[in-house]
Amino acid sequence: KREPALRRGNFVEVFSRDATYAFLRTLGDDRILVVLNGSDKPKTFTMPVRGRAWRSYQLDDLIGGGVTKPAGSDAAIEVQAFGARIVRVR
Repeated sequence: KREPALRRGNFVEVFSRDATYAFLRTLGDDRILVVLNGSDKPKTFTMPVRGRAWRSYQLDDLIGGGVTKPAGSDAAIEVQAFGARIVRVR
């Protein structure tokens, strides 16, 4: 309920392969990335963006709190087995 972009935002499929599914919901300037892991093993998700564009974004974890990926880093998103990560992209 706290994230209107998840309910009403535009939907863009970002990635679907090897039991990993990711999508982006956008509403105005609000962008939320959801990464789902359907595997029984942890997965590392790297955003499929060319060049260095991904480095400029910071990802804020909406479930556990804190920063998942600081701006300027190449860090990927770790998703536990049968888990999900929901992050705000800014």
